[in-house]
Amino acid sequence: QLTDILFINSYLGFERNIGNYNTALDFESFRPLDQTGWGVGLGMDISLGRNAGLYLRYRWFYFKDENFALDTFKGQETLVELKVFF
Repeated sequence: QLTDILFINSYLGFERNIGNYNTALDFESFRPLDQTGWGVGLGMDISLGRNAGLYLRYRWFYFKDENFALDTFKGQETLVELKVFF
C-alpha cells in the first residue's frame, strides 16, 4: 500500500502439466502432454470511493508443450478494469 487509495501488486506464476497415454496424443510424436508455462506481472489498484475501484494489470507470459509443436506461444497482456459494487 503506497497511500490510502493506491496499492501496488505483483504476480509470479509457474504451471506444469504432464499427461499420460490416456490423454490426447500428438499425431506426429505419438506422445502425451508435456506443458510448461510461466508468467510475471505488475499491477496497480486505485480506490475511487467506498464502492468503486480501478484495477490496472500488465503481464508477460510464455507457454510451451514439448510434444505438441503447435502449442507454443508467448506474449503480453494488459488489463484495465473498472469495478463498481452495488
